Formats: sequence, structure tokens, C-alpha cells
Amino acid sequence: MSGADCDPELPLDWLGQPIKRRECGDAALNREGLCREGAAGVRDRSARRVDSFFKEHRDLANGYLDDCYFELRTVAAKYASVLRLRALLDDPEPEVREAAPARLA
Repeated sequence: MSGADCDPELPLDWLGQPIKRRECGDAALNREGLCREGAAGVRDRSARRVDSFFKEHRDLANGYLDDCYFELRTVAAKYASVLRLRALLDDPEPEVREAAPARLA
């Protein structure tokens, strides 16, 4: 593990690659100006920063419930419509499966 991987403030994606906000792959977020340096990002591997993103953009959480990265699905479940949570009960990751009942409790 390199020193960069140990820096909790360095924005990396879930594959460990540096996040370049100006090159955000999410065209819709980029159009809205949500992919800017220093902003909480939805593609960040840090659950804390993903949570910050969804606190500001709750309306986008439904669109990430089937993302490849389980942490992103788990955090999105905290903000998604309760009508969409049923599908998470069959998720392959236990953290995601637990997010739906926890939200409804």
C-alpha cells in the first residue's frame, strides 16, 4: 500500500484510482456542476464523503441502489425512497441487505 492509499483525505474511487472531478464520468452530475474539486463525491471510496454527497443530493440516491460498489449502495439506501428498499433485501452484500430493515426500523 502506498502512502497515497493511506491518506484519508485523498479522494480515491472504490478501485483505488484518484478521482478527477473535472473528468467525472457521470454526465448528469457534471452538467449540474456537482463534479467539482473539493465537493463531496458520489464516486469516492470514503463512505463518509459519499454520505455527505447524499445529504446534499437526496433526490439522486435512488439512482445508485444498483451500483457496482456495495458501500455506495449501502449509503444510498439511507437516503433512497422507502419504496425502493425492498429490492435491497436480496443484495449479495450483507451490509446492503441490512440497510433496508435498519432504515425502516
